[in-house]
Amino acid sequence: MSKKRKKNSHNKKMNSSRKKQQSLNWFQKITQKVSFEPVKTFFIELMQKFKQLEVSSIMSKGKSSMLNHKKGIIFALSMTAIIAIGYFTVVNPPTKSEARTSTVSINLEEEQTSFMDDVESEVGNIQNTDKETAVVNLEDTLLETTEVQTEIEEKITTEVAEIEVKPSIDVITAANISGERISLEVLKEKPVYDPIEKSMMIGMDMFAIIVDNKEVAYFQSEEEANDVLETLKSQYLAEGAVEERVIFRESIEVAKVKRDIFDCNGFQTAEEILEYIVKGTNEQRIHTVKPGENFWVIAEDYDLNVQDLIDANPGIDEKRLQIDTELSLIVAEPIINIVTISKVERIDPVPYGRGENVKTDKYYQGEYKTKQAGVPGEAEVVLEVYMENGKLLGEKVLDQTIITQPVEQIVYEGTKPAPPKIGTGTYQNPTSRGYITSNFGSRSLGYHNGIDIGLPSGTDVYAADGGIVTYSGYKGTYGKLVIINHGANKETRYAHNSKLLVSSGEKVHKGQLIAYSGNTGRSTGPHLHFEIRINDNPVNPKKYVNY
Repeated sequence: MSKKRKKNSHNKKMNSSRKKQQSLNWFQKITQKVSFEPVKTFFIELMQKFKQLEVSSIMSKGKSSMLNHKKGIIFALSMTAIIAIGYFTVVNPPTKSEARTSTVSINLEEEQTSFMDDVESEVGNIQNTDKETAVVNLEDTLLETTEVQTEIEEKITTEVAEIEVKPSIDVITAANISGERISLEVLKEKPVYDPIEKSMMIGMDMFAIIVDNKEVAYFQSEEEANDVLETLKSQYLAEGAVEERVIFRESIEVAKVKRDIFDCNGFQTAEEILEYIVKGTNEQRIHTVKPGENFWVIAEDYDLNVQDLIDANPGIDEKRLQIDTELSLIVAEPIINIVTISKVERIDPVPYGRGENVKTDKYYQGEYKTKQAGVPGEAEVVLEVYMENGKLLGEKVLDQTIITQPVEQIVYEGTKPAPPKIGTGTYQNPTSRGYITSNFGSRSLGYHNGIDIGLPSGTDVYAADGGIVTYSGYKGTYGKLVIINHGANKETRYAHNSKLLVSSGEKVHKGQLIAYSGNTGRSTGPHLHFEIRINDNPVNPKKYVNY
């Protein structure tokens, strides 16, 4: 060994306590950011190789390897030190609080020389001991290194726990889920956060509603998730049910999960999540009703089924659609379908039957008149009602008790032979009662083409002669009108009716009931307007009928 090496070795032994303290201080400052795992691994591998070799081989090969690669080792250590210094000064500079701490000066040449002396010293010790002693020395060295590393790691853990995290962006506030906030909406951009911030956002404990093995909503607590499911059930409970069972058509469970808060689709209220479950989407498509539009026109414009559009807008009367009403165009496809089986008690009408007809020659063949009107009875009924998402699927009668019996309907059936359904050339009065309120001819309101017969609305109107109905419907000022062609270019007209009983093209006989009088069209009160035309020219009906 050279004089320089002996001197350095001697100095090392004389100042071992000082150098150990310096080494520890240096390690405490540097290894807050550096792991000793590679060093530990290196010594373990080196010890295993020592156990496999002879002592003499260890002494010769170890010493020669160190001496032959001295320049390489010095270069590697220098580069490692330069990279470490560059990282902690440029890439990850110390904070202001760290800058105020004491500065540690490192003499690279001295540390490199000291390291080489330590290695040579260990090799020299091996020359004076047997194999077993050498292994023990190395194990002691490893143990000491491990203890130092453990002490440093414990200090790092303690200090990191005391650090007050101040994120560069406001993401921690979003993670503080309140009792009314539930995750569902997707964040379009994930914020960038440092490792400590990220550790607070990844792997949060939360509860999920899982539908057929698919997570559909997230909650802070299991109670919040169950409350949403109970609220969903309550929306479809039947009114007045004695007993009720509520069944999820799908497989539903509430489970505890760990999820990245940013992958849980944002936050929504319980009401918003219920809407999402019922509709199957958060999408909003609205149509504002314009003049002349109705459900059928709007459904056709958007290629929707009319009933689906009506169902998507409960509470809006399709028969009284107002301008500027906003209609949802989203056809609901629920994520969770609720089936209810309810036992219900109620009073239902009992349908009446129809008794045997009473035949009479008072009426023509094919004519029927009610002798006794049917009256429904009443029954106390116990039913099992099946519904899905509030829509009736079916009913099953479990028990029925009659409260009042129904009354049968009895009808007269005419037997008198009917006259021929062609014109006879003579006319009968179109009504069995009434009086003339306005005659044929000129009057203050203009020329009158017929006569007006005053009588209450709903009075029977008969065909004045046999023939073929050429018109039956609503016609301008006439209101509800019947026109009958009697042949020989003769026709009669019956206007302002409340209800029409015949159809265009139908053959009628003289005296057949064709309508009920009324007050439709341009009319000042209930009456029948009656006309007779020959060759399409109005003639005075008073020449053919008697009032």
